[in-house]
Amino acid sequence: MLTLRTLLFSLLAIWGGAAAAAEPVATLAAGFQGPFAFRVPDGTTLQATLQLPQGAGPFPLVVVLHGGTGPTVLDAADMADLVPRGYAVAVVDSFTGRGFKAGASGGAGVAIRPPERVPDAYQALRLLATHPQIDAGRAALFGRSHGGTATMVAATTWAQSTHGAGGAAFKAFVALYPTCSVSYPQYEALAGPLRLHLAERDELTPARPCEALVARMAAAGQDASARLYPNAHHAFDSPAPVAYFGQWTNYGACAFTLPTPDVAPPADALKACARRGTSMGGNPQATAQWRQNLAAELAALLAP
Repeated sequence: MLTLRTLLFSLLAIWGGAAAAAEPVATLAAGFQGPFAFRVPDGTTLQATLQLPQGAGPFPLVVVLHGGTGPTVLDAADMADLVPRGYAVAVVDSFTGRGFKAGASGGAGVAIRPPERVPDAYQALRLLATHPQIDAGRAALFGRSHGGTATMVAATTWAQSTHGAGGAAFKAFVALYPTCSVSYPQYEALAGPLRLHLAERDELTPARPCEALVARMAAAGQDASARLYPNAHHAFDSPAPVAYFGQWTNYGACAFTLPTPDVAPPADALKACARRGTSMGGNPQATAQWRQNLAAELAALLAP
């Protein structure tokens, strides 16, 4: 039986650093599950782990992009939930290979913007498509928080044309409490259905800008929708209770419209709109509802 405990031990091979796969692979054609390393276009070697359901497959695929504190128990929980439902799940670690420590962001210390993680997702998909037990034509990209914002950018036709060389294409995109404080015209042309899951009481990545953005996408004829979870904070799927983190830098009040995802918000403007502190933590009812909604969405979006 696949359990959260089992997955945590398997993921420690990546997250612990020393035991992680060191040499990048160019193909998974021999069939494989567990930790592996792969090289992204900027030359960085990243780590990932793949878990397969029981059986021969081929299985639909969910690629997971972690949040701004790096890989955590939440990503292991994704595997524990989705693999028994029949999905191959690959968690991509965007941080370790770049020298970022998990848990060290404090809301601001990640020296990589979400759009810069988009190549990680598409390169992982290219590699995973070589696996004989994976149906790469039924692949979804899922991300939470920082990774959810990267997922939103990856959902654009701009991202697919820029980073999807070799036919790498996700069929659907799901983002959990992403930030919508930075917007781009490219959001009005999506490469596939986009589903957002938002927390009503989110102070770090507020729901209202995302609801407005989804309305704009829909008005442009795009397949985008959002679900709002009442009385839920940022990281509502966490096992930890809601608490206030006074040391976190909070950009929830910021708002930028930039010409392309390649352009970063001006540093002085970011500093001016930033504030300190945010509340985060779990809501079991919202988590249960979200897991149920996610399962239903993936079943519909990745149907053969």
